[in-house]
Amino acid sequence: MKIHIVLLIGLLFFPTVLFPLIDFSYGASELEWERVEVKGGEVAEIVISPTNPDTMYIGLEENSHSLYKSVDGGKTWFKLLGADHAKDVAVSAINPDLVYVTMSEGLHTSDMTLNPTQQHGIEPFGGGTYLNTQKVLTSGRFAGGSSDSFSTIEIYEKNDKIIYAAVRGALIRESSDRPSTPELFKTINGGETWTSLTPEIGILNVVTIHPENPNIIYVGTNNGVYISRNSGETMTKLKEFHELDDTDDIISLEIQIDNPDVI
Repeated sequence: MKIHIVLLIGLLFFPTVLFPLIDFSYGASELEWERVEVKGGEVAEIVISPTNPDTMYIGLEENSHSLYKSVDGGKTWFKLLGADHAKDVAVSAINPDLVYVTMSEGLHTSDMTLNPTQQHGIEPFGGGTYLNTQKVLTSGRFAGGSSDSFSTIEIYEKNDKIIYAAVRGALIRESSDRPSTPELFKTINGGETWTSLTPEIGILNVVTIHPENPNIIYVGTNNGVYISRNSGETMTKLKEFHELDDTDDIISLEIQIDNPDVI
């Protein structure tokens, strides 16, 4: 489960309706905000280490500025990876220095002990070459189009060797993109080897792992939310999410911390 920076504008207007159990005795107006510039482009994802909140990562949709890291709570940043476009970022709940990032056609990790597909060297501190990440999975598809890109990655919080990732896919031609089969990947050894499935449930936007059972996953698609209890081999649509309007195209999922059966 990831810890995100989230802005909930709706809380300002309907706090008791949306979240009746949350204490609203404090608010965003009481927080101190500081602007910190990070060289790069469009932000794809921000994640904070659950075990060390001073460690955080930003994934950017920019070829030369794809992944940055901060170890002082966001005051300063240095580049970990400068290749391709970041799509999603996940940090281990056990090791704050272990991060995975999905790109257009590859998945990279800071774990340098794995058998690498490709290593990437940059100069994060202005001198010398330092190998920060390596590619441990490729989609085998054409890089560039969103339908062929990795869309999501999730690390199991109790065992960071168990990881899910997905290629978004597209069932029909979308603008300049070509039709592409959605694909779900899983590893149980941190990325040394992967298994893949092609579930026929629509475009794969996001995957979330149940905190008590890594075989249970929730998948957000352009066709609603699905649950699998066997690592994606079979999927069941959650009807509860489709009793309301405008909930078909799911781009983000979070599990309630004190009740993991609520998403």
